[in-house]
Amino acid sequence: MIKKTNDFEKTINEGTSYLDCLKGVDLRRTEIVCLVWLIQAAAGGTFIGYSTYFFESAGLDSSAAFGLTLGQYALGAVGTILSWTLMGYFGRRTLQLSGLVIVSTICVLQASSKH
Repeated sequence: MIKKTNDFEKTINEGTSYLDCLKGVDLRRTEIVCLVWLIQAAAGGTFIGYSTYFFESAGLDSSAAFGLTLGQYALGAVGTILSWTLMGYFGRRTLQLSGLVIVSTICVLQASSKH
């Protein structure tokens, strides 16, 4: 079955290139994916893996920074589990977009309150 699926994928992708992502309906899909990625990056999602380092740079000792990072991951796990239920009510797109807008807004408000 895997070989059959692989052969099928090869036949439907024959003659396509990355340039096709910038044409027609695929251009719209490419734009949507790029904007979702950009919003995630702008909301700080890329820094989660380095949060212990940032907490230490902010002045916390190593133990407190590590503990805060573990708490952050625990909140993320709880949020993920809650999202399974919320997706049924609101849908994936609405939940993702509203969550990213809320996080981005909080980041902007926090940054503007420091000035």
